[in-house]
Amino acid sequence: MKETQGILRSRSVQYRTMLKVGIRSKDLKELGVARRSRRIFSTASCGRRILSPKFAPAFFGAHRFATAHGPLLARIWESDVNLRVVGAGLPRTATKSLQIALERLLGGKCHHMSVIPGHPFNLGSDWDRALAGRETDWEHALGGYVAAVDWPSSMFWRELSERNPGALVILSVRDSARTWWESANETILPVARMAMMPDWPDGRGLLTLLERFAGTLHWDDEATLMAAYDRHNDLVRRSIPADRLLEWRAQDGWDPLCAALGLPTLEEPFPRTNRREEWA
Repeated sequence: MKETQGILRSRSVQYRTMLKVGIRSKDLKELGVARRSRRIFSTASCGRRILSPKFAPAFFGAHRFATAHGPLLARIWESDVNLRVVGAGLPRTATKSLQIALERLLGGKCHHMSVIPGHPFNLGSDWDRALAGRETDWEHALGGYVAAVDWPSSMFWRELSERNPGALVILSVRDSARTWWESANETILPVARMAMMPDWPDGRGLLTLLERFAGTLHWDDEATLMAAYDRHNDLVRRSIPADRLLEWRAQDGWDPLCAALGLPTLEEPFPRTNRREEWA
């Protein structure tokens, strides 16, 4: 027992990496890892079970096997970003409340537009590169975060979900495209319209996000934005497996979040902030 506990302590770096990255059982199956080792390895990697000493030999056997086959598993084990949650929801879908909730549940930082010093127009070189379709250093952009919601990160939900195969993908939504547009039209869109003035002296990050989202330079149109809202949500639903996707509304509160993350439900009030009236 003492020897096993020592192994656990000495392998703490690998164990923490495993918890964050989430190696999938099917990847180990492809390499022929024994069923019991696959189960322990993948279950622990999703954070659903604390690795106890009796499981250590099987886990570290799987770990040695996996790391010996680096070329096949590099995209998982050596992942450049270690997110436990990838947010795919648009702004004005309670992303600020979701950020606070996820930080409470996961005990780490959750990225949100509001944490960028120059937001919403000066997003920084990492996000400028991503929006320009250039190679992006995701570790530099999101290193130190356990989750990411809201623009600009949710604009890249596909890339981030692929780089974090063990992460839960949360699609935060409103009741309808019209409800979403009405909220956006009274909050973030008036801010974006300021940057359309000819003498605008600041950056244009938010405009670039809206143009990419709408698929046109002429994004400032009710029908165009509502169609883009539906198109975005439908694409996420079609692309992410059902057992990895949580579609969530603010009124759902803690319960579905806790269930999807394998955590006990909290009894405290769900955080609600950044409401429409706060922008008045």
